[in-house]
Amino acid sequence: MGEFRGNDRGAALYPKGRLPGTALQNARAGVDRACMRVMKLLSLACLLAASGAFAADPTPADASKAAEPAPATATEPPASPPATDAPEGKDPTPADREAEITPRLPQLTVDDELVWLNADSTRFFAFKRLPAKAAKPRGAILIVPGPRAFIDQHPGTTQLREIPAAGGWLTLALQVPLQAEVAPAQAPPPAPDATPPRPANAPVDPLCARITAALAFVDATKPPLIALVAEGDSADRTQACFADGFPPNVHAFAAVGRWRGKLEGIKVPSIEFVPALDSAAISEADRRVKSARQPNSPAHRRVDIDAADRAFKGAEVDVAKRLRGWLEKLPPPPALPKDAQPPPAVKS
Repeated sequence: MGEFRGNDRGAALYPKGRLPGTALQNARAGVDRACMRVMKLLSLACLLAASGAFAADPTPADASKAAEPAPATATEPPASPPATDAPEGKDPTPADREAEITPRLPQLTVDDELVWLNADSTRFFAFKRLPAKAAKPRGAILIVPGPRAFIDQHPGTTQLREIPAAGGWLTLALQVPLQAEVAPAQAPPPAPDATPPRPANAPVDPLCARITAALAFVDATKPPLIALVAEGDSADRTQACFADGFPPNVHAFAAVGRWRGKLEGIKVPSIEFVPALDSAAISEADRRVKSARQPNSPAHRRVDIDAADRAFKGAEVDVAKRLRGWLEKLPPPPALPKDAQPPPAVKS
C-alpha cells in the first residue's frame, strides 16, 4: 500500500489550488473582517490625531500634569458628541476631548469588543477580546494602558490585547481616566526606598474605581487565573490603588516599561519588561532587584528587551508573546474560600 500524502490527496480533490465553496466563503469572510478592522483602527487613529488630545509618549515623567477627569456619562452613550467649545484663547481640556471622542467609539470598535462599565457614578469603556479557538479560556488579562492614552492608540496595548487572546486568553483593556494622580504641593519628595505616608488632603485617583469595576467584570467570567498588566506610570498608580496587596482574585502582575514601584507589597508572581534603551527604567529595575525581600516572596522575573526604547517601538509583539509565555507557565492558583471577598481598592 502506497504512502498516504495529504498534499497529494488535496491536489486530487481540489485541482489548480481551488478551494471548496465553504472554505472559500470562510476565507473571504476572514479577509473582509480583517479589512474592516484595519479601516476602523485607521479611523480611530485619524480621529485621535485630529483631536490632538495626547502627547506621543504615553507615559511621560510629568504625566501628572495632564488634567481633569472625564465627565460622568449617561446610562447609554450619547448619540452625538457634546459641545466642547473652549473659552476663547484656550485649548479644550483633555476631558472635553475624551467626551468628544467617546460617543464615536461604537462605530470604531470591532464586532462586540466595546464594553461599558460603571465606576463611582461615572460610565467608562473597555475593549474586550475573546479567546480564539478555546472552549474555555486559559485565564483573563486585565490591561491598564499608560496615562493619557486611548485604548489601541499605541501599538503595545493592541498587541497585549490580541496576542494573548490568540493563545486562548480573555483580554480586557480599560480606558484610563485622563486625570493623573497629583501630589499636594506641600508634600516633600519621598526617599527612593521609602514608602511615603499619604497626606490627608491627597486627591482621589479615579483609576482605582475603574480597575475595581473591570476586575469585577473579568471575575464574573470565572477564569482559572487573572493577571493584572499595567503599562508605564499606570503600574505605579495600579499598585498604589491596593496598598495592602492585590485582591485575592488577582493571581499575577506584570509591569511593562518604566515604573517606580517596589516588589515588597506584591504577593503574587510578577514580571516586568524593561526597555534596554531607557536608562531610567534600567535604574529603577536595578533598584528593585537589589531591594530586600522576604524569603518566601513570590517569584519575580525581569526581562530586558534589547534595543527597545521607552515606548517599545518595534518590540511590541515580542513583549506580548513573552508575557503570554510566562503566564502559560504559571502554576494554577489556589482555590479561594467560598466566603472570600476581594477587598475594595484604596482610593489613593
